Amino acid sequence: VEDVDVISDEVIEPICHLKTEHLKSQNPRLHSDETLLALSVRYGARGGLLRLIEWLLLLSTVLLLASAALRVLLYVGAYGLTMRRILSLWLMAYLAALSVLTAVRLVRERLPLVRIMGVALAFWFAALYAPDWYALIGGYNAALH
Repeated sequence: VEDVDVISDEVIEPICHLKTEHLKSQNPRLHSDETLLALSVRYGARGGLLRLIEWLLLLSTVLLLASAALRVLLYVGAYGLTMRRILSLWLMAYLAALSVLTAVRLVRERLPLVRIMGVALAFWFAALYAPDWYALIGGYNAALH
């Protein structure tokens, strides 16, 4: 079996140099995020591998987000609603919306994602103050018990 260099030394060496000499890291080995950077430098022009990695990262983020939301909802069902749980779910809903926008951006590369995310954050934050959360919390918790 012949060894195949997925990432050549000329791509890895500048990243390791930056990490050890300029960022003063003691460990010259590449971590996962640094390896993804090296892969994007190596295969960025082709796009196939990089595109796959982007979709896998997005999918793993969505799965983690869904798992966290499910756990918060389990807490709400067992112990009731609190302002912290509402804020957690509110943030998770925002991140889910951003995940959808990111998926659209992966398909349509000209989508101004950062600008849309900023506007969405402003509206999301403003909408946070619209309902009377403490009345909703009291009503939900009263109905729960």
